[in-house]
Amino acid sequence: MNLKQIILTLLVVFVTANVSFCQFSKKLISKIPEKYTDLIETRENEKGMLLSYSKFSEGQFQLATEKEESNLMTTMLLGSATFLYEYLKEEYVSFEPIVLKPNGFTSTAFEIEFNYEMGSIYILRKMLYGNILNPLVAENPNNYGLIFGFDIKDSSEKERIINYLNQFFSENEVENKKVALIP
Repeated sequence: MNLKQIILTLLVVFVTANVSFCQFSKKLISKIPEKYTDLIETRENEKGMLLSYSKFSEGQFQLATEKEESNLMTTMLLGSATFLYEYLKEEYVSFEPIVLKPNGFTSTAFEIEFNYEMGSIYILRKMLYGNILNPLVAENPNNYGLIFGFDIKDSSEKERIINYLNQFFSENEVENKKVALIP
C-alpha cells in the first residue's frame, strides 16, 4: 500500500465514523440483565463529567483532579449520562451511582447503575469508533455510544425519566433509538 492509499483509507475511516449511527452488537445487548427494559441506544457528542479513573476503578464516583485531567487519568461519563446523574442527584435524596464494571487500560467499556427510591437505571458505555491505542481517540465523545436500560416499576415514573432524557437528546442533537431486547 502506498502513502496515497493509506491517507485515503484513513480519511474514509474518519469520515464514516462521524456519519453512521452507532450499533451495539446483538451479543453485547443480550448480556444486559433482563430486569432492564426499554433500552435506548445513543451516539454521544459531549464529554460530560470527567471522573477520577483510579477512584472509578475502585467503584467510586469522584470528579477528576486537575492533575488527573492533565495526565488523562480520567473516565468520561458523557453528556446524557451526566445530565441524568445531575438530575437524579438533585431530585432524589436516596440517589446512589454504582459502578458495576469499570473500564480499564485495555477496555473503554463500563457498566454503571443509577439507583434511587423509584428504581434503577443501567448505563453501558462502549467505544464504537477508533483505536483504543490512541489516547486522543478515547477523549473524543463522538467515538462512544451509551445504552440506557430501566428497572422502574412505576410506569409513569419510567415514562417521565425517558421523556426527560429524550428532551436532552433533542436539545443537544444526540442521536438515539430504541433497541429491541435480544432473547
